[in-house]
Amino acid sequence: MSVQRSLQVVSGSQEDSATASSGPLFRAAFASRDMERIDEHFGTATRFVIYRVTPTQATLDQVCEFDSANRDGNEDKLGPRLAALSGCHGVYCRAVGASAVRQLVRRGIYPTQLNENETIQMMIEQLQEQLADPARSPLKRGKRTKKPKGEDHFKQLLLEDEWEE
Repeated sequence: MSVQRSLQVVSGSQEDSATASSGPLFRAAFASRDMERIDEHFGTATRFVIYRVTPTQATLDQVCEFDSANRDGNEDKLGPRLAALSGCHGVYCRAVGASAVRQLVRRGIYPTQLNENETIQMMIEQLQEQLADPARSPLKRGKRTKKPKGEDHFKQLLLEDEWEE
């Protein structure tokens, strides 16, 4: 199973330089059947709509379509969907499984699970507000460092755990 169809929007150099000067760029993917609502599960999404979002602009960048897939626990369908999101910072969907979350985060793509009534436009507006405020920027997620989980970490967890006599 692979990408059935992919449309890449090609823009001129004027738009590219305008986007670069309008602040930080966040490449966001939305799992959507109708290209308006975020209404699909990550692993069975038939379409990802990908936007380039800055604090002042949002530009359609790419649309990837896939064959329909069943929610059957088979992870073979994840590969093409993960590959299609190369270069994205985040993916927004109705649901996402634990295995997909691990694979996305390993690639630096942060999944967000949303409610039924979320639209792409609403999420773009929220992203633009966050990108305009460096303290809330969704781009900071990828720059956080994890504490090493060595022996000291596990000792601390054991000490903090409540023990019964």
